Formats: sequence, structure tokens, C-alpha cells
Amino acid sequence: MDVENLNKNQLVLLTLLVTFVSSVATSILVVSLLDESAPPTFSQTINKVVERTIEKAIPVPGKPGVERTVIIREQDIVTKTIADNRPAIIPIYSHFKAEDGTEQKAFVGRGVMLSGDGLIATWSGLVTSNGVYSLATEDGKIWSLKILSQNEKRGVALLQAIKPEAENKYVFRFATIADSNFLQLGQSAIAIGGGEGKTIAVGTISYLGMTKVEPPVASSTAPIKENSFVSLIDISALPKGEKGGGALLSTSGDLIGVALPQTSGEIMYAPSNFLKDEITALQAPSKELKKEEKKAP
Repeated sequence: MDVENLNKNQLVLLTLLVTFVSSVATSILVVSLLDESAPPTFSQTINKVVERTIEKAIPVPGKPGVERTVIIREQDIVTKTIADNRPAIIPIYSHFKAEDGTEQKAFVGRGVMLSGDGLIATWSGLVTSNGVYSLATEDGKIWSLKILSQNEKRGVALLQAIKPEAENKYVFRFATIADSNFLQLGQSAIAIGGGEGKTIAVGTISYLGMTKVEPPVASSTAPIKENSFVSLIDISALPKGEKGGGALLSTSGDLIGVALPQTSGEIMYAPSNFLKDEITALQAPSKELKKEEKKAP
């Protein structure tokens, strides 16, 4: 075929044919390249550098509403979580009389503030019913403590900071309680506790103790399903000198556990849902009392 003798229509058709053949060849080449495994360093490098990305609109002069991706490093997340929650992890002191009759106090462990009005969670073995205790906030103020509940089986206790009348409007810094049943092995966790001087450890959840509960009754619409909940947590790194009552936090900044010394000498953590259960049980009598008051004529 002599190209020089082709008319315009034939030239256009020939051009389209060449373009089509070239595109098919290119597609085959691309597919074959994609089938080859990418070097593993790509994903490893990305995972190490980026912990989380947040997309938000940032005003740009002359370009309003332009979206820019902000990359937050894991280190930034950890330091912010620590800074936000440090004031909520408080030291607890025991008060007693020495042999010479003088009043003494000793650091016994830590607690985690759960509300602005002074509700505190700690290890149940840290306090006794006849003991006298106090806490110190980061602003240097000392507060007396009252024991509200002790659950020896689960290892957690709830205390209440007593506000004098002059400090009635004082608001404590507190931690937000997470749902511990959503925890996963390998998840990053931050532990704040240790001795009288706070120490911090950053690690991963290495063990989740699970307790099974009775499944719901089967029906035609709801088959029997096995159910369980987190009952104990262990992490790969612990704060030095932990005596009990220290906090375990997620990288989101929420409380996921409270430190429990074990009889073996190890430190593990009671899940945050145990604290939710204790608070619910504590509030139950007052709710029942309010119901009775409403029924009364």
C-alpha cells in the first residue's frame, strides 16, 4: 500500500489504527509491571514515617478553601497525649502516726481522675477501709480522700476527693474513659505512673485476657453467638517503679486501663470497662432512691 496515494479519509483511519495498536501494547506493558511484587521497603518506610494523616482546608492567599494534607508523626501524638493527661494521674498518700506520735505521710501509689468533681480510680490494694489518704494535684494543692467502693475481685477502687467549701468551684483535670472491649493486640499504648516522680513508658498491647460470658438464647432470628470481654491487659513496656493505680492510655488520649500489681510481682492493667461498671454500680442506689421518691405521695 502506497501511503502517498491515500486520501484524507484513509489517512485518518490509518492514524486511528496505529493509535489503537499502540494503546493496547501500552496496556499490556503496564499490567505486566503491576504484576511484579513491589519492594517491601515501600510499605515499611511509609508505615514508619506516617502514623496518621489529617486532611483539612487551610486558607491560602488567593486560593480560598484549598485542601492540604497534614502529616502527624507518632511522636507528636504521644507527646500530646502525655501533656493532656499528666495532670489527671495523681499521687496518693497514706497518713499515719509515727512511733514518736508525729503525723507522717507516705506515697503509696497513684490514681486516675475520672471527673471534674474529683472521682478517682485506683488499684483496690492501695487503700484500706480504715486508712487516711490524700492526693496532690500538680498546682500543689492537697485534697483529702474518701473511699467509695473497693472491688477486690477485679482489683479496682473508686475514691472521692473532698473539696473544702472555699474550693467548691474547683474543677479537676480528668481522663476520658474508653471502651476497652475494642482494644487489639499490637495496639500502641502509653503508661503513666511509676514512683512519686511520674515516669512514662510507651509500648504495645502484648496480651489481652478474655473472659467468656453466656451467649444469648438462640431464636429463629438470633443464632447463638459466643461473647467475651477484655478482663486483663499487659503491655510491652512499663513505667519504672510502678506501685499500682497508674494509667494506661491509648494514642487517642483515652484511658484504657489502671495498673494492678500481681501476686507474682508483675504489673498488669485492669480494663477501663471495669471502671465503668463500678461507676454504674455506685450510681445505682441513688437512682433507685430517686425512683422511690417519685412514687411517694
